[in-house]
Amino acid sequence: MLTADVDRALSRCTGRVLETMCYSDPLPITGLEEGQALLHAELHFHGTYSGVFHLDITEEAGKSLASTFLGSDEDLREEQLGSVICELTNMICGSMLSTLDVHADIHLDAPALVAEDAPRSDEVLCRAFEIDNGQMAVAIRFS
Repeated sequence: MLTADVDRALSRCTGRVLETMCYSDPLPITGLEEGQALLHAELHFHGTYSGVFHLDITEEAGKSLASTFLGSDEDLREEQLGSVICELTNMICGSMLSTLDVHADIHLDAPALVAEDAPRSDEVLCRAFEIDNGQMAVAIRFS
């Protein structure tokens, strides 16, 4: 699998999911600003391709996307916010992997919020975006 193909799929699928599910138009940026409060989610996948997918999002951006996703203007409970972030992680990762290889046999584990972002090696492909009320980054590492 070519890095350029993965990069394109990562960017396109993130944009497609955010546009479709949250009416958000992500703008590519070089990286997340330092010192922001972030929510972190990860999803492990196994099969034809194995690895881990990460989603990092600023709290305000997460709340904004979750409100739009749920169609609610009310204050979100913490578990609602976490559920939406995990679901976005699942949708972006699933879309990306199926875009790369529609015939691949891949099992996605349940996405989960993690306390903090684990260090990433050079093998990780990452893309960052400016979105409604904040920033977001997605990353994938194949093992």
